[in-house]
Formats: sequence, structure tokens, C-alpha cells
Amino acid sequence: MTANVFDLDMDTKIYRVFPLVRVLDLFENSRNVLVRPKLWDDPFENFFLSAQAFSGTSPIDINGIKESWYGQCWTTLAESDAMWRIYSPSKEGVCVGTTVGKLFGSFYDETSSTSALKMFIGRVVYKEKNDTVSMAKDLSFMDLAGGGTNNRFARTLLVKRSEFEHEREVRILFCDVDKEHLGDDTVSFDFNAANLIESVLFDPRLDMRIVAALSSVIANFGYTNDIDRSHLYDAPRLIINLNR
Repeated sequence: MTANVFDLDMDTKIYRVFPLVRVLDLFENSRNVLVRPKLWDDPFENFFLSAQAFSGTSPIDINGIKESWYGQCWTTLAESDAMWRIYSPSKEGVCVGTTVGKLFGSFYDETSSTSALKMFIGRVVYKEKNDTVSMAKDLSFMDLAGGGTNNRFARTLLVKRSEFEHEREVRILFCDVDKEHLGDDTVSFDFNAANLIESVLFDPRLDMRIVAALSSVIANFGYTNDIDRSHLYDAPRLIINLNR
């Protein structure tokens, strides 16, 4: 399993901002959902899957490979102003925290003979745009398939432009080598949120009355760890002595 963990320790803390409804689904249904890279916002994020493939001058149909990958983005950054404004535009997002080991351990199927070919997690590498383009030109599918593993291919989905380096991103990846999800843009896995999530942090702009109500709902799902509203925008209470 650890061979499919790239540039991360199992105890590394990671975080993800979910829409409120998705967090409630996560706790209620105990399912975590990954999506196809084509649905990611930045077109350069799936640069290799978007490339045209040729054998000599003859084009090769690689749609089967493109459609077989799924992913989900996390971060090692506990919170930031940019994170809340980008990923919680409706001001009701929820940041959940766990560890690499807990997330990947719940995802990686030790009983499956093909898990080593289809389940990965890794730290994103940030490159300049020109370096990303050069990388895409220099790679071939034969190179990436070397040794009969998907490790090198998975690493191409862990490359992002340097303009996004502040995100400190981590990605969990799945390749549908068994062709069980053909035509599906999403794939879900068992995820016992009550046991695997270590912290729940509500958007700092969310009304405290709503926070209290939602905290009770999440607690009813069996969650007993830290839960709070972010204090990022709390103004300090200053005391000014006018007699000095």
C-alpha cells in the first residue's frame, strides 16, 4: 500500500472543504465520492489525459484510458482566507480534517489483487507552465506503462501549475482497471466519517445558530471529535486605556 503513497507520510494531516449538503451526505451515507479529472476546473490539471496520442503519424484512441481515472483534492493547509472564499462561495462550506493514513486506509482495498494498479494518493508537484507543456511532450504512454504498473501514470495527475502552489494540494486517485464504472463521472467508496474525520470546521461567516444546529446533526451520526466555526474573521477584542 505504501508504494502507492507519493511524497507523503501516513500521519500527515489533510483537509477538504465540502459544500454543506455534501458533508451531511458524507456522515449520513458513509460514502466518499471521487470525480473524473475532466471535471476539474483548471484545464492544465489533466494535461496528459487531454493530450492527443500518436503511434508515429497514426492517431491512437485513448478514450478508454481517459475515462478510467477519478480523483479528489485535499490540502495540507488547515485553512486560509482564499480557501474559504474559493471553495465556500455560498458561505456555508465545511472543512473536514483527517490524515493521509485514515483517508487512504479506508480507500485502499487490501483484499483486491488489482489495488496496487488502481489506488493512489500523493502530494501535488507544482511546475511552471512551460515545464508542464514540455513534460507532456516528452512523455509517452509506453513510458508510463513501464513495469506494468500505473504509478507513473498516476504521477501525471499530481502535476499542477506553479500559480496554484499556495493550495498545498494532495490528491487521492482511482483507476477503474476492472471497468466497473464505465460511463460514470463519479465513483464512491465506503468512508465511515464519524470514525475517520478528526475535525469539522464551519465557514467563519456562517451564523452561529446554524452552526449549533448542524453540530447537533453531525453529533447524531456518532461523531465525537472537534467541531467548531472558524475564528479566522473574529475581530480581536481590544482594550484601550484612555487615562494613560
